[in-house]
Amino acid sequence: LAIYGEHWRGGAKDLANAAAMSVGVGIGLGLLINGQVYRGFNGIAGEVGNLPLQIVDEVKSPMNANFEFHASAVGLERNFEAVKNREGAKEIIKLAGGQSVTAKTIYAAADKGNKLAIELVNQQLELLSRGIASVCCITNPEVFILEGGLASALEPHLKTISKMVQKITLIAPKIVISELKDLATAYGALRRGIENVDRATLISILQETA
Repeated sequence: LAIYGEHWRGGAKDLANAAAMSVGVGIGLGLLINGQVYRGFNGIAGEVGNLPLQIVDEVKSPMNANFEFHASAVGLERNFEAVKNREGAKEIIKLAGGQSVTAKTIYAAADKGNKLAIELVNQQLELLSRGIASVCCITNPEVFILEGGLASALEPHLKTISKMVQKITLIAPKIVISELKDLATAYGALRRGIENVDRATLISILQETA
């Protein structure tokens, strides 16, 4: 639905090939290939969260170091928990204001120069870039759209992500933050609804004239 919305009113408008990846609690992907939303054989194309990107770690995911387990917002928070006894962690915890440390808190701490937060953010940016590059090597999108709960935190790091992706792909796409923000899925649902109504109306007309 998100890539439908982006194709209709967002960053993929008038394009034939694009990708939209949501980075939040989990990671999901919508693909536009040759002007059509690609669903795959069983409708689960775009489940990039299960990409078996291997990284060195002590905490193993249920899917053997899968992408979502480490690169999502929850993954970043989990990585912080594993190092919260290190120098700099107290500053991050203090920044959370008595609440649980979230991925956005870690990004905010990195923006303030906290070395531990910068290290954690850089690890996530590298992994996200590898995931993006993996998709680009197969689908060759003209634009790669980032959206989801962590999109606003990622926006200041677009140049870093773009440079990382350029290093490991033949032709890197333009990487942008969704213009539709949290409304991409809603726009996609609306577009699908309009198409279904139009189709039903056409069938009705054809049946009446038959």
